[in-house]
Amino acid sequence: MKNTQAQGLRACNMSGATAHCGAKHFILTALFLFFLDGIVCSQEPVVVTTVTKPAETEKRDSLTVAGETPAKPVQDTASVKKETNTALLNELVLKVNSVVTFDKISVGLGIGQDYGGFGGNFLYYPQRNFGLFCGVGYNLVNVGYNLGVKSRVAIGSSTSHLLLSFLAMYGYNAVIRVQDYRELNKVYYGATVGAGLDFKPFRYSDDYISIILFVPLRSSEVQDYMDYLEQVYNVEFEGGLSPVTLSFGYRIVFR
Repeated sequence: MKNTQAQGLRACNMSGATAHCGAKHFILTALFLFFLDGIVCSQEPVVVTTVTKPAETEKRDSLTVAGETPAKPVQDTASVKKETNTALLNELVLKVNSVVTFDKISVGLGIGQDYGGFGGNFLYYPQRNFGLFCGVGYNLVNVGYNLGVKSRVAIGSSTSHLLLSFLAMYGYNAVIRVQDYRELNKVYYGATVGAGLDFKPFRYSDDYISIILFVPLRSSEVQDYMDYLEQVYNVEFEGGLSPVTLSFGYRIVFR
């Protein structure tokens, strides 16, 4: 009986030890898995971005590290030279167009003694500041003409378009016209002097406008004839003869 009870007790102890060992192993395994799962779950996602430097930057950085000076970018010298030449050309054109040019041959259309009345004028400069001219036109009575000389000088700087002119000529310098009595009309000839201005109204043209104030050097015959008409034909003159006359014309330059 004692042996049987002892064996049974030993069996119970062995089975209890086995159960106890199994429970301990299960607990350790569960703790290990729980701990491992916590480590895995606690990791946050990581985003990796790859940045690639430009080839020129990498090359420049490598040269700097190696102690060499990076080369400067090559400048387009042809383009710079072209722009410079264009600027110089524009400046030259501006200067050429702004400097006074002296005409040699010109034809003018206008009104005044040097145009023969209402007519034209041909002017030729054999020398830069000395010219010869001839004017032919209609002076309200007959064909009028004047032949003379003209001198000129630039006023101000070389970029000025203003010329001062002096003239002396011979031709008609007085006209007596009686209305409704053509047989009493008469034209007188003599010397005339004058001075005026020539100026260019257009910057890119050599044509110019000429304004001249003339002083006719009339003989006493003109006044004597006027007195005769007043006394004999009872002619009334409105204002008499002016001591000065004005000339205005536009000149077209040919060379």
